[in-house]
Amino acid sequence: MTVATLTPGGRGAAQSVVETNERGVLLATTTPDDLGIGVVVHADDVDVLS
Repeated sequence: MTVATLTPGGRGAAQSVVETNERGVLLATTTPDDLGIGVVVHADDVDVLS
């Protein structure tokens, strides 16, 4: 399986997740449900913006 198939938000969200994981930085988003939190990215690596 690829990151894109595990990420509900599609290829754009998957690319963000991959880049975040490679660089070890936080991912800021307004749509956390699109990221596959707990599957491809850890919840501690996501900062939800309101």
